[in-house]
Amino acid sequence: RKLKMRRGLATASIMVSVLVFLGTFLGIIVPPIVDEVQGFVQHLPEYIADIERSEGFLGRLDDQFNLSERARELSDDLPRLAQSSLSTILGFSRRVGGALFSFLTLLVLLIYFMASMPRLEDGLALLFPRAKRKEYRELMDRATEKIGGYVSGQLTVCLVAGLCAFVAFLVIGLPF
Repeated sequence: RKLKMRRGLATASIMVSVLVFLGTFLGIIVPPIVDEVQGFVQHLPEYIADIERSEGFLGRLDDQFNLSERARELSDDLPRLAQSSLSTILGFSRRVGGALFSFLTLLVLLIYFMASMPRLEDGLALLFPRAKRKEYRELMDRATEKIGGYVSGQLTVCLVAGLCAFVAFLVIGLPF
């Protein structure tokens, strides 16, 4: 309302912005995770050898529980375990698919409600007696404004928390 933009255009621009943000987020997050997992798998034998040579806490745990031998057996069995865990992979895929379906359902409902909110409010106003409709509209506008303020506040808190964590990680030298 403040920007004097048509509702359909405003809804479309918000949805495009959300999709661009999600695509960018996934494009930034997924490749490093894949690289880290691949690096871990490739360097696992070196990590096991480091544990065997260690004289500190890990070395004592290795002596007591034979961790390096168990880790070596596990790393040798990784290909077999990966092939035999098809049901786990399918279960995970089903969960991801369910989450994606839920997200798309939410997105469709969000677009619908954003695009048709004035008509919904008008329809709900018809449920009230004529004398109370103006009061209802004012109440609905106030409620919508308060909820929007709450959501904006939560987004601001999340942004500030993320930035603070990022700065703290930079200060302590946490590699990422």
